[in-house]
Amino acid sequence: MFRVARDAFAAVHEPANEPAFASRLLPPMPLEGGDFGLTLSVHMAALVAVDALVRGEPPPTDAAFLVTYLLNRERSHWARLHTQDAGRRTAAVGRVWTTPPEVMNRTVFTAALTGPVSHQTAFDVVDRAIANDPAVVGHSAERIVADHIACYPPAEPHRGTVLEPLLPDRLAEDFLALTLPGHTAETAYPSAPWAPTTLGALLPHGADDQPAPWAPRALTFLAASAARWPHLRHGHLYPLLRQAPWLAVAAGGPALSTLLALDDIQPDLLEDIDAKLPKHESPEFDPSRTVLAERLFPHWTGASDDPARHAAAYDSLAFALTGSGRLLEALAATEKSVALHETLAARHPVARTPGLAGALTNQCGLLNHLDRLPEAEEAGRRAVELTRKPAGLHPDDQRAPLSTALANHAAVLRQCGRDIEALRVQTEALELVTGLVREHPGPYEDILGLRFLDVGVTLTAALREPAAFAATHAAVLLLDREARDGSATREGPLSTALTNLARLLLTQSPALRTGIDWRERALEASARAVDINRRRAKANPFPLVEDLVQSLRIHAAALEAAHHHSAARAVREEVDQLSYAPAASSRHGRCPSVTPSVTYDRKETEGVVDALELTVFRHMARHDVRAYGDHLLPRLHDALRRDGTAGIPLLEEIADLHHRLAPYDRAHRSLLSNTYVSIGLELWQAERRLEAVRALARAVEVDRHLAASDPGRYRDHLVDGLYMLAARQKAAGLRSEARASRREARRLRWGLVRPSAVQSAR
Repeated sequence: MFRVARDAFAAVHEPANEPAFASRLLPPMPLEGGDFGLTLSVHMAALVAVDALVRGEPPPTDAAFLVTYLLNRERSHWARLHTQDAGRRTAAVGRVWTTPPEVMNRTVFTAALTGPVSHQTAFDVVDRAIANDPAVVGHSAERIVADHIACYPPAEPHRGTVLEPLLPDRLAEDFLALTLPGHTAETAYPSAPWAPTTLGALLPHGADDQPAPWAPRALTFLAASAARWPHLRHGHLYPLLRQAPWLAVAAGGPALSTLLALDDIQPDLLEDIDAKLPKHESPEFDPSRTVLAERLFPHWTGASDDPARHAAAYDSLAFALTGSGRLLEALAATEKSVALHETLAARHPVARTPGLAGALTNQCGLLNHLDRLPEAEEAGRRAVELTRKPAGLHPDDQRAPLSTALANHAAVLRQCGRDIEALRVQTEALELVTGLVREHPGPYEDILGLRFLDVGVTLTAALREPAAFAATHAAVLLLDREARDGSATREGPLSTALTNLARLLLTQSPALRTGIDWRERALEASARAVDINRRRAKANPFPLVEDLVQSLRIHAAALEAAHHHSAARAVREEVDQLSYAPAASSRHGRCPSVTPSVTYDRKETEGVVDALELTVFRHMARHDVRAYGDHLLPRLHDALRRDGTAGIPLLEEIADLHHRLAPYDRAHRSLLSNTYVSIGLELWQAERRLEAVRALARAVEVDRHLAASDPGRYRDHLVDGLYMLAARQKAAGLRSEARASRREARRLRWGLVRPSAVQSAR
């Protein structure tokens, strides 16, 4: 390898009158050591050997000085350009290089951190890097950037970027380390006193600062360099992160992974970084979270004998292992957590029972994923029972965890074939969070989105297509926080909801597709799901490739439906390639168990599904009454027939729905009048006479508007309503109001007055 590289470099450098001048050149140092484990190191040795021969200088005989040799050549180049152009500056001939080498040194340091950027960004960062430096008086950022371009032309000119960094990356990493003070190679390559200040300026790290766009690159290069240069770790990188641990997370998953490869980061700094990670699953950070949890676990458990601290440590470890797809290990950690929480809850039931319930909920989910259903059902049942206990004391605090426990338990019940129980539990879980979101808009919308996602799957299995579509649509709207308010999105559940939505659009009966461009909507939803899952699978392949395969299959079907046949073929080929790849299923290590299905009465099943449908359409009608109101109305009437005790509240809900639908369909005005009459009669029967009169008066008011626009059709209906109202007003002791109502009715009947909306106002 050395000989091939030597000959290639010599072909560029050899003098014309000395062919094959380097053909017998030997390596300047032994190549068998660990320093030459990289191809790049061997190439650097060959380049330095050839360059030193051309310059007539002795090459370095130690691998450690290959980098300093090359960097000193860069410095010499800057100085030579500056010196050579001194005469040209005097004569004003051609292009003039004006940047002193010490300023170019700082500019190259800046470029190593930022990488290629736009022209304006380059001017801004160079201004920031050279601020308050007396050496740059009279040198504009534009001039400095122009000189840097002459020395380091953009590798991809078509992108329009400048500040091309040193290449290869290894050279740029070592340049950063050697420029920052504290290393032991000062005699071979002097550090720069300005470097720490410039590093801080280019990586803002105050409490209110936003991360720089180049933070991922800068942190990655600093961490990679720090692995070889201890002074960079302890003198610069770790102090920076102690001031701003959020910077490690803001730099992104790959940069954090490079940082965590350093094995001497103190536990307190690791804890500070861990505290800044997203609290929910995140493919970008789940691998790093697992590394952090495994490194911190001995610290968490070794620092104290407190069983509560140990239980929390096992909880954190299980959560991290789950995100990395290591489910058997996650289950082992969760089982230890449950055992510790059992002991704590026995001693302090009120304070510690929620912790035990949470651990059991997690255990239920893991056992379900591993198909250990009897154990999962037991854990889920206990989690629900324990979560209910403190719910009466602190209902607001417990509704969200109770909903999660119910949802996990419902998933297991479905797997066990106990469909009716699962439906009832799922309905309760949905109604709990629906109430929370009505009372506290915002913080619980993600959880409600998860519940609707589950319900959509259940209703699809029950062949309730409109309700399944409504629930899945609700899940997409609730989970897509970034599109709604710019905050972070839980992309895993969102991608599943989008895939399910596309599947429903592709498989629904033709009657349900009328009025919408279902092909376009399916294609849009499936394409977005694929985009999300590509990103997730790239960041965390082991547990997430399966999600990508599922979304690709639906996307291929959507492409076919939209007549994009060649694109659909390409997607199916990708599915085949991924399907034949090494197994990456999140259910790796599953232990299937067989449970018998339970047979239920058909009428009982339909009643429970009807109740779930009602909850779904209630929510979606609040979001889009025009699209979902007509689906909700018949289900409200069905509920009214089934439950006579809820008559008045249901009738009032029906009236409100007719009122909201009236602007889109005139028929709802007449139905609104009839509903107000039904409310009035129900209230009258319940001895709530004044309320009954008010309801009947609202019916008359609606009838007045209808009769004013279409007397022939609605006049008699208005007359009958006025007589009914008059009778109830008289019975309620409202005699003058009753006389006025009868008088209006008689005039209308004999044609003495035309119905008018003005009378309604009066």
